[in-house]
Amino acid sequence: MVCTVLFHNRYCRYLLFILILSFGQQLKAQNIVECDTSTSGKKVTCLEKDSTGYILAIRKYKNNQKHGTWQVFEKEGWIKERYVYKNDRLKWQLFYREGKLVRSINKNGKIKNFKGCGCT
Repeated sequence: MVCTVLFHNRYCRYLLFILILSFGQQLKAQNIVECDTSTSGKKVTCLEKDSTGYILAIRKYKNNQKHGTWQVFEKEGWIKERYVYKNDRLKWQLFYREGKLVRSINKNGKIKNFKGCGCT
């Protein structure tokens, strides 16, 4: 089957759609991860940036394990999420709206909502 007859065949149109969609995904800007390994690999801080250099997330490791505070940012610069790890174990999850804390979840799964959460 040849799909050059103006894509009249449904199968050919489907293939063309998939091809365009996959090509579009490849054109999307890739995020860049930069890690500071100047402390002999024991403690590492990684920054995830978009193609314009805007910092999307800060992640910390100790002895190749998640350790310390991980932060995720919104495009506007507000902090969006914060995670606290100790030796690869999640201790706290903190969620923000426009820079204000609205919800926290501890290591046992206990949820605490704060003013402005809008949670039900």
